[in-house]
Amino acid sequence: MSDLVIIHGDQLVTTTAAVAEGTGVQHKNVLELLRTYVGDLTEFGRVAFETLPFETAGGTQTREVALLNEDQATLLITYMRNNVVVRKFKIALVRSFADMRKRLAAPQIPDFMNPAAAARAWADELEAKQLAVVKVEQLEHQVAELAPAAAGLERIANADGAMCVTDAAKTLQMQPHKLRDALLEMAWMYRRQGRGGYVAYQDKIHSGYLKHKVGNYKDPETGENKTNPQVLVTSKGLAQLSKLLGASAPTPGPGRSPSRLS
Repeated sequence: MSDLVIIHGDQLVTTTAAVAEGTGVQHKNVLELLRTYVGDLTEFGRVAFETLPFETAGGTQTREVALLNEDQATLLITYMRNNVVVRKFKIALVRSFADMRKRLAAPQIPDFMNPAAAARAWADELEAKQLAVVKVEQLEHQVAELAPAAAGLERIANADGAMCVTDAAKTLQMQPHKLRDALLEMAWMYRRQGRGGYVAYQDKIHSGYLKHKVGNYKDPETGENKTNPQVLVTSKGLAQLSKLLGASAPTPGPGRSPSRLS
């Protein structure tokens, strides 16, 4: 990766192709990751695309690559899953930008016969390496703080069991009556006619979002033993609700009325 960092116009950049090669990730996957977080990357400038040649066994071909400045490239690789190869590449990339800046600045070659100059050159190199490591760690920490939603959804989706609507509302940090209204409007459940209680729509049960728990109780007036089905929200349903209710207000399902029996 001798050309990991190149000069493009008046700035230093790397390419998504270089990132793919250095991390062992397919280039198309790097581009997909970039497009997912392009809004974040544009905080550090416009992301430019170019068609560049590359060599294959069948000859020279071309492909579209993205050109990334130092901040964009450093942020992009913090979104990658850490492994030994990726972590080493993160440090190599930051160091390559630092080394290129030094070369462009045309620093004077230190006089290694002078102990003070040699010590200063060694100290500068060590400081640059330490700053590179610290910068990567700081950006990784920022990404960890900015990505709780995906981690939260994964924890919910992997959780066992199911819970009543009231407990589900607490988990989703909403008021219980608002969650009930949302489940009715989105046609996840409906109110039973003629008596109290709610019933889940069959398609939401089949999807694994909801299920029923049948409870037995004795009617205080008649003394009869009766059953009362209760709607429970599964872990899969919690994950889906977190996505739907976090993205936009719920809308009624097509052709469904919350009060209509399925």
